[in-house]
Amino acid sequence: MSDFDPMDPIYLWCVYCDYWLEPKDQRHHESCPTVTGLYPVRDADLVPHGFGCCHCPVTFRVGDRYVLIDAVTSRPATSPEHGEAVCVGCGAAALTA
Repeated sequence: MSDFDPMDPIYLWCVYCDYWLEPKDQRHHESCPTVTGLYPVRDADLVPHGFGCCHCPVTFRVGDRYVLIDAVTSRPATSPEHGEAVCVGCGAAALTA
């Protein structure tokens, strides 16, 4: 069971939907990465040392997509605090293993 609480105030601002989510009707846009599980690599993700897959040598560039998986279970993670960023290929491999 996950301890993720979508109504926790720290999740009320979504940088992907780019708006403040009201607690009474909090929901992300259907194309939001928190819904799709496919996160875009942004300029801010690459500063200061770059950004790459935690399972293979792929280095991400702005516009690439990545997924978050739990480091222990290899299942989809709900937030970066509970997972590691991997390329889509490694994410698919982890789910089918």
